[in-house]
Amino acid sequence: MEFEFGTVTFYNGTSTLESLIFGVDLVLDFVPNGGGPSVDTLTIHVGIGTTFNGGDASANADFISIPGISYGFFAFEDLGATAIVRGTIVGDPQFSPDSFTVLDKFTIYTGPSTPRPYDPADYTTYDSPGFSGGFLGPTPTPEPSSLVLLVTGVFSFIGLRSVRRFKKCLVTRIRG
Repeated sequence: MEFEFGTVTFYNGTSTLESLIFGVDLVLDFVPNGGGPSVDTLTIHVGIGTTFNGGDASANADFISIPGISYGFFAFEDLGATAIVRGTIVGDPQFSPDSFTVLDKFTIYTGPSTPRPYDPADYTTYDSPGFSGGFLGPTPTPEPSSLVLLVTGVFSFIGLRSVRRFKKCLVTRIRG
């Protein structure tokens, strides 16, 4: 039987290269209430996908993904959205996330123009039935050509670094 596990709020604000994050591990310990059954500790990897921001509002939306849920939870640029996470208890017992349900509230960044660490006071939440700052959809997968470029870049960096170290060792041996 599926039940409401909790809520997740995702803000898609401005980021800098120093602040990029692509995922976190969420570790949950369940404490039985009133002598109920014990539930195993659960570690869920929450993936965070960012976009290039060169298209329309939907294409520019960043997303989070949770294993077991077949689609992503997206938030529009400079907006936040809240979704209910639903799941079931399976096995001996283990929580299994199954779905997101987006709530009809959206959040707009109203803070200063200079980016600073997250502060809830910088966001204003509006209650607007029928509209949300987020949506559900299939999570995009990188194009094969993008993956080839990424792998080539990583190996080129490693190769250049190795050549530099080899030259440094060679010069040290010749001088020494």
